[in-house]
Amino acid sequence: MKSAVTLLTRVRLLRVLVLCAFSSAVAATTVATPEVRGNLIITGSDTLAALVSDWADAFVDVEPGVTIEIQAMGSASAPPALTAGSANLGSMSRQMTRSELDSFFQQRGWLPTAVPIAVDTIAIIVHPDNPLESITLDDLDSIYSANHACSGKAATHWADLGVAPALGALPVERYGRTSISGTYGFFRERALCRGDFAAGVNALPGSAAVVSAVSQIPTAIGYTSMGFITDQVKVLPIVSGRDTSRVQNYDADGSVYPLSRTLWFYLAFDPQQPPPRLECAFLQFIASTRGRELLRDGGFEPVDSLRSKVDGALTLAEICNDDA
Repeated sequence: MKSAVTLLTRVRLLRVLVLCAFSSAVAATTVATPEVRGNLIITGSDTLAALVSDWADAFVDVEPGVTIEIQAMGSASAPPALTAGSANLGSMSRQMTRSELDSFFQQRGWLPTAVPIAVDTIAIIVHPDNPLESITLDDLDSIYSANHACSGKAATHWADLGVAPALGALPVERYGRTSISGTYGFFRERALCRGDFAAGVNALPGSAAVVSAVSQIPTAIGYTSMGFITDQVKVLPIVSGRDTSRVQNYDADGSVYPLSRTLWFYLAFDPQQPPPRLECAFLQFIASTRGRELLRDGGFEPVDSLRSKVDGALTLAEICNDDA
């Protein structure tokens, strides 16, 4: 039997509605929709938790009739919550998988609406006393992978990465995220060529926990969202051939810095029905001048020029119209 997504594409009953939430026209103003009331539940990404919390606080300041509950259990928690109707918005540091979309479609009869909301960088961090000045994607595969699909070799000690004694003689202590995290899946795809993580990687439940661990252990290395970086860790540029891509220079599609990615909100409403007023008011706020300020303060970048390759992509204004 064909999957629901394949069937949907074939008979063209519905389309995946991918919104570009940050058009320059929307960004020019601060949105405060009058008389918006209700409870907004946002479930999903730990990477987005602090930013979503800042957005929520600022939104409630201008819309006191709204309460917002944030459940940051990891990107994988968003699709089932949206499918079950226990969340209004799903925050994800990756796009939904085919199986997640199939499951949603089978339960609800339509596909969720995807909204790109930010660009994030995954930074490679070590202890400040580590003498290493840069790292390659092959090095990361050698350190983190069980099967070394990219590099073809293992790096278990700092000497394998060219670090001189005394640190060079010590084993590399590897820190990362748990499998429920979108960061875990993204790093596995980009850095490990979709290979498996080695058994000795310390999987932690949050980005802040990775930063904290690396800051305290001289032999540690970790990967984490740039928004969680502190001055207690050292960020390593990723070197590829002659070029060095630093975390301050990257594009939404990852063409400059190889570990950049798009972050998403997903909405569960039926696209054949009017869009939900509360969710639209919140999205319009985060696309406003104030919302973009908070986004940049959190260490992220907006997605002004990002467009989906899916035919029929719609803008926020086309979905969240004045009648929403």
